[in-house]
Amino acid sequence: MNGANMETAISWTLRVGVIASAAVLVIGILLAYASASSYQLGYELMILGIFILFSTPIARVLLSIFSFAMERNYIYVAITVVVFIDIMFAIFVVPMLIHA
Repeated sequence: MNGANMETAISWTLRVGVIASAAVLVIGILLAYASASSYQLGYELMILGIFILFSTPIARVLLSIFSFAMERNYIYVAITVVVFIDIMFAIFVVPMLIHA
């Protein structure tokens, strides 16, 4: 995969992530307010929509690591790996430190 194809894959990842997130959120909102029996499913879909939205830039960072590696641009690979580690630290470690 060349650089142009990788940029296309990255842009599609962002588009699909945002569209999927919005669709799941809208369906969740509609279900949550449709009836009391579908409230829980609607709530869970809203959480899923937010999860998809948060996952989209993380997927972009991962794709960027591969893109820079294919270009043999190791400085940017290192920088992007540090960004990815920072994101993972903020998601998984910081909440445990705050609640400890």
